[in-house]
Amino acid sequence: MGAGRALREFPFKVVEVGEKTLGPLGWGGCPTAPQPLEILIQLAAPANLSRVVVYETASGQSYEIYTVLVSADGKVFTPIGSAQQGSRGEENCISYRFPEQEVRTIKIVTQGCHGLTFSSFSRLCEVMAFAE
Repeated sequence: MGAGRALREFPFKVVEVGEKTLGPLGWGGCPTAPQPLEILIQLAAPANLSRVVVYETASGQSYEIYTVLVSADGKVFTPIGSAQQGSRGEENCISYRFPEQEVRTIKIVTQGCHGLTFSSFSRLCEVMAFAE
């Protein structure tokens, strides 16, 4: 972030995790089997975004397998990146940069955190969206 440039905050709510609609609290321990888990995050208003950062609580050699998609209308989604074994490196997050575009909804489709005792559960814990 450049000097004197303010970071914009985008109000949002998690509107759906799988077939379960959520309230103001997040999710935890959501199963990703037998089918992948879909997490929908809806911004309070459309915003021109160019980066999404996804954090996970995976540790050691474990890794989450997921795809991140964005949509201006909540119906047609465009993939902006994915994670698999080895893509996280030493960090607990992955930053996905893409050409600036209007976004209203962020979707993450995860197949769970692998390399842990229960690989059929998601360990995703935070998503940040940026206009740069």
